[in-house]
Amino acid sequence: MGIKERLINIVGGVSESQVKEALSAMQRQIEDLNYVNLSDSGSSDLSLDDREKVYSRCFNTWLKSPLAGQAVNLMNWYTFGRGISVKANDKDVNEVIQAFWNDKDNKTELTSHQAQEVKSTELQIFANIFFVLFVGEESGEVKISSINPSEIKDIITDPNNSRNAQYYKRITSPKKYDFKSHTYQMTAQQKILYYADWQLDEGDNVIKDLAEGKIFHVKINYISSMKFGVSELYRALDWITAHKKQLEDWATLIRALSRFAWKRKIKGSSKDIAAGKAQWGMNTNTGTETNLPPTIASILHENQNTDWSAVSPPKGATTSPNDSRQLKLMVSAATGIFEHYFGDPSSGNLATATAMELPMLKMFEARQQLWKDVYEGILQFVIDINIDAGVLDKNVDRTLQVNFPNIVEKEVGKLITSVVEAVNLGQGGNKDGLIPPEEASREVLSLLGVSNIDKILKDMYSGKQPNEIKKSDSELIDAIKNVRQDIKEAVNA
Repeated sequence: MGIKERLINIVGGVSESQVKEALSAMQRQIEDLNYVNLSDSGSSDLSLDDREKVYSRCFNTWLKSPLAGQAVNLMNWYTFGRGISVKANDKDVNEVIQAFWNDKDNKTELTSHQAQEVKSTELQIFANIFFVLFVGEESGEVKISSINPSEIKDIITDPNNSRNAQYYKRITSPKKYDFKSHTYQMTAQQKILYYADWQLDEGDNVIKDLAEGKIFHVKINYISSMKFGVSELYRALDWITAHKKQLEDWATLIRALSRFAWKRKIKGSSKDIAAGKAQWGMNTNTGTETNLPPTIASILHENQNTDWSAVSPPKGATTSPNDSRQLKLMVSAATGIFEHYFGDPSSGNLATATAMELPMLKMFEARQQLWKDVYEGILQFVIDINIDAGVLDKNVDRTLQVNFPNIVEKEVGKLITSVVEAVNLGQGGNKDGLIPPEEASREVLSLLGVSNIDKILKDMYSGKQPNEIKKSDSELIDAIKNVRQDIKEAVNA
């Protein structure tokens, strides 16, 4: 029955259960057509229901699909590598930043390496992260948390500029663990909360009872008229599903064609065939299996009345798993990850990797820049709060360094040589050097992948005695001793 006939039945008057059933069937027909509803708020966003369906589909696909999981993992690994570090030029600002960075709660949510990967995964799945910044007005302390994207139902924008978010509407059902019943207890009533955007001026606020904390919204894959981002996995979902079904059908066909391993021709009557079948089947009286496989290198004995031949599955396009390659290429196009990263190294070589992977490198660089903007935005907010609290002077140097790992491993030896040459501007250069020795040492340590650079530089240039340095630090300093000497010689040349 089509949609038109169902509507006629509804109008004609039927039971409530039949109405619900008809509406559910209509909804399934619409979903089968891959239609999505746009929001009625005047933006280009998906409707609330469709947005939550996309959240659910993308999450479940990431959870189960090797292709989706690999695409997300590669983005995480190439963006964050072994993790990022931050540093401020001003000593007082750096102390504030490091206190925020090393706070236990903030490490759990954002600043530790594990948190960085988790947030990157969430951004790819949901396309939206709603960080909540909690402020200690007097102390200048800032704590960070986040809200489940499915709980943010709407974003209220500036009526004069729809691109500027002002408030976030959250609907949540608080739950509390009951140690007596050993279960979570849901409250009977949902709570509706409104949060201010982190950039909303206090003088522009028109809501009295705002929830605690300010929201810092991160979103990807959207246009300017959209309030919410849409997962990058969304455009790959249909092709991931098609690829999965293709391989499942191939596996099913192979199992079906492998149902019989041997074909046995018996010259005789139907009674002879039945007897032969019984001989190599299951004894229904005793339950004994008589169709046991022979041992390896056994001898097959037969006479002119019996002919044995192996059953070989037919070869061709209908049974080739390579037919799914075109579907996997669509997944590659949707995710930006090249085919050989999805488990087929034979599809790439050094020449193609060098020439063709530039789009991937640019994609990873763009994602690093996005996260750099996020971290710098949050850290500048931390600086603002500490200025307001009187911890920092308002004219303090706010310059920050957010350091990401190199996407591609570079030839460290050549780069170190370049640093040494830059210190002295090459042959016959200025003895004062282009780069101060300490900054050159910092660059070299960074190239060597050292994490605690500031502490090492302090030990190297503060005049500490060897017995005052921990063994691990001492070994590291010894490992770069020659490099430091090269820098010194370049400066004094």
